[in-house]
Amino acid sequence: MTMEKKLKKLNTSWKKLTKVSNMSYRRKSATESKPQLKEKVVQIYESIFRGDDISKEKDNFWEDFFLLKPKVSYIETEIEKLTAIQLVSLQDNIRLFFNKCIEIFDSQHKLRIIFSLKTLTSLIGSFYKKYRIDPTFEFLSVLIVPKDMDNIFEVLLGKCNIMLREQECVIIKDLCLQFLLTIVTGTDNLNENPALCHLMTNSVFEPLTEGISNNVYQTYQGYDSILLMALLMNVETAKKTNPYIVKLSLLDKEDTLKGYSQIIRWSLEEICQQYKSEEIAQYSNNTWFSTITSVVSNMLFVPDPSEKNNIKIPQEIRSMSGILIALYKAVHYNRNFMTVLTNFHVSVNYESHPSVMQQTHPVNNSSDLKLPKNNQFSNLLVTFFQYCSIIMQDTKTEENSNNSMLCFVILSSITNDQFANSLMHDINLQFKVDLYRIPTRRYMFIPDKSPKPLAAALLDLMIEFILGHMMKKLPLDQYIKCVSIIHRIICYQKRNSVRLCYNWKYLWNSLITLLKFLMTYEHQLSQDINIYDLGIQVCKYF
Repeated sequence: MTMEKKLKKLNTSWKKLTKVSNMSYRRKSATESKPQLKEKVVQIYESIFRGDDISKEKDNFWEDFFLLKPKVSYIETEIEKLTAIQLVSLQDNIRLFFNKCIEIFDSQHKLRIIFSLKTLTSLIGSFYKKYRIDPTFEFLSVLIVPKDMDNIFEVLLGKCNIMLREQECVIIKDLCLQFLLTIVTGTDNLNENPALCHLMTNSVFEPLTEGISNNVYQTYQGYDSILLMALLMNVETAKKTNPYIVKLSLLDKEDTLKGYSQIIRWSLEEICQQYKSEEIAQYSNNTWFSTITSVVSNMLFVPDPSEKNNIKIPQEIRSMSGILIALYKAVHYNRNFMTVLTNFHVSVNYESHPSVMQQTHPVNNSSDLKLPKNNQFSNLLVTFFQYCSIIMQDTKTEENSNNSMLCFVILSSITNDQFANSLMHDINLQFKVDLYRIPTRRYMFIPDKSPKPLAAALLDLMIEFILGHMMKKLPLDQYIKCVSIIHRIICYQKRNSVRLCYNWKYLWNSLITLLKFLMTYEHQLSQDINIYDLGIQVCKYF
């Protein structure tokens, strides 16, 4: 009997197990057989990239389509997966898709235009990625019929001009700028970009300058507008005259020039504020023990382990090449721009400015840190000198060295202008210029921070550079530029009988120290660079 009971229990438990397993199998099979739901916009994307004939859709199909929120990531993923040959085979659908995106710009519905701009930006951006991988891929002929290329770009850029003048919807202006920047920055080398020839013949300069001169729009689109103009001015054309440079050189509207300088100053001011905040945060954390350790290590000639960290420049400071190029183009080509270099502005709350915040990352300051009050009068030259004192601290990396050299080129253009020199030597225009320097440097030169003419502040900046970069890997080109800037300032004073109230002892001492350095390490330095031109330039002062 006992055996029979055990068998019955085994049978019942087996039945329960098989029942549970069958139920779980049915559930699993039900879930597997259930089709995965897809958004309507994704289904349309699939039909486009699958090669289905979408030209026979209803008339209102595309109007309804552009009311659907675009899936930018799906477009980018699909184009990335397809090869160049596959994309060529799908060119009929892609061309239709591209043309419909342009046609919808005439719609009265703002949402359709916004979604169309997002779609078009992702589409052309994805094709540029393929082009960077394979430069032989003629992606423009996939997007547009070759014989209609000029007409379609003329229509497209004409509508971009209208959208950049949009008064009601700021989002459309912003997305249009992003679309144009996607085209311009599609290749690493501007002159290898096949679409930029159309931007040369169909200019967008006028709507960009209109936005810059508007106090509201320069707040939100100012940085992108300046960056786009700077990039377009660097494009080499077949006629050897870039139309954007020609128009910039003829620009004489005061509100536009002021807006141009204001945007550049906002960007540079934010970098200076960020660097100052990080410097305060770093040194506020130093204890008395670390201070004593640093003093003892200096006495024993032991390298300070924090010295490398002191000259570490944040990535946002290094990525200001576009703004520096824009400043150089304005200083070099537009004589009227010199009049706004010393315009008075009050430095207040730059770290919260939207045009700057979208390009740089804010620094989270603790509540106990006391930042300097920025209620003093300032101008573009003062802010630029302060930025130069930051970027010129570290010239060892290629990127920092290029930005530093660009700063020297801008300063050379400024000192080469008679009117700019007169402004910098005007004793009635005195500013407090807070030049940044590394505390661990051991040479005895501390710039006077009291208000002074801008020429005196520029000489302080040049002395700081001369004394701070005498090393084995000498930045020769920058030293030559530095010495030539000093030479221009002195030549202006002698030619115009101007006497600058300045402690000239520091300048002569720095030049003599540079000569001694060149003579001491002549054998080591002359193996890599030609130091004799620099030595001859310095000797001319004496």
